[in-house]
Amino acid sequence: MLRKYLKEFFTSFSSEMIDKVIDMSYFSKLNKDNILFYEGDEPKYLYLIVEGVASVYKTYEDGSTQVLKYFYPLSLIAELANIQNIPYPASCRCEEDSKFVVIDYEKYQKNFSTNPLTSNNAATLLLHSIASKLYFHINENNLRPMKNISIIQRISGMLLQDCDYLNRTKRWKVAQDLCISSETLSRNLKKLKSLKAIKIEKTKITVLDENILEAIIQGNTIE
Repeated sequence: MLRKYLKEFFTSFSSEMIDKVIDMSYFSKLNKDNILFYEGDEPKYLYLIVEGVASVYKTYEDGSTQVLKYFYPLSLIAELANIQNIPYPASCRCEEDSKFVVIDYEKYQKNFSTNPLTSNNAATLLLHSIASKLYFHINENNLRPMKNISIIQRISGMLLQDCDYLNRTKRWKVAQDLCISSETLSRNLKKLKSLKAIKIEKTKITVLDENILEAIIQGNTIE
């Protein structure tokens, strides 16, 4: 099973490279609300989520939390901290029972960085993984406390970031993650629908116009 997941994620790796990754990896199963790592922890491993859902979140001085991003199979979590050799800038918890492939990052570096035949594939894979998340790393609305941005900006950001999460999660839980009430979430979703930014069919939300959502995030007034 470990080989199956690694082959699905490390698509450019040869069989020999996959064998090496297997030798430096193991499975970790965590229950809902368990913590994978805390903000400030030293990054020693690459975490590949293969089952379940995990969230990366910030905790502020007043005790409030802000979810920055949700992670689904198959994706690496917070690998930028490994590459930059910095403490994790946020914490990660399981939103439901989850399973991870845990890869020893020091061994990963030693095995692949010194061999010119393998280093390019190994480095490129991590860079592609980071690039796919770059929008969320640099979006200042995701990196500052929610109290500094409007409610409709928060909702628009989540719609762009992870509309699938809104469709698979109870509205009260989404509202909780956004630090607002369920009624406020519903009211603002209706406003976005009236602006033709989204479509709502029963409980399913579909983004119709990303430009409108992006304009709202930037603080522009939409008539």
